[in-house]
Amino acid sequence: MALAGKLEADLEINAPAVAFYDVWKSQCHHLPNATPSNMQAVEVHEGDWETAGSIKLWNYTVVIPKESGSLLKLTLEYEKRSEDVPVPNEYLDFMVSVMTDLAAHLTKA
Repeated sequence: MALAGKLEADLEINAPAVAFYDVWKSQCHHLPNATPSNMQAVEVHEGDWETAGSIKLWNYTVVIPKESGSLLKLTLEYEKRSEDVPVPNEYLDFMVSVMTDLAAHLTKA
């Protein structure tokens, strides 16, 4: 059994792709407002919110514009300490929940 892996999910949303991009690029500190049940705080560990090279705890999110709304492609790469550790499916479920809340937050703004 491999100790490294990748989980993926696609999620269609009504929010525009540019709004999602802006949040992940420079407005991460607003995520707790959009999804308070999933995220209580976001912090910069080194640098700031916008400067290239600043360290934040985000992997990557691809947002694909559509005629109406967007398609999110979430990818979670992981490495387990041992084979006894389960695949982290709950983290992917968490991120899908965060993205759903964020989409709802952006479309009512």
